[in-house]
Amino acid sequence: MEKPFRLHILLSPPEGGVKHASIIRCDQVKSVSVQRFSEKWGEVKASTMQDVDYISRRILGL
Repeated sequence: MEKPFRLHILLSPPEGGVKHASIIRCDQVKSVSVQRFSEKWGEVKASTMQDVDYISRRILGL
């Protein structure tokens, strides 16, 4: 049996511009209008985005 993989990534301040510890929930893909993004808060590290990409691909079977 394959070892379970994590679905969430912990995001700690100040990464991504968050003020409090937050979670990226890769298993909760949602469609969001670009008009909801009025200002940029910050950016996540490249390694965080690589983790998001890896987990998302596993979930979607890609």
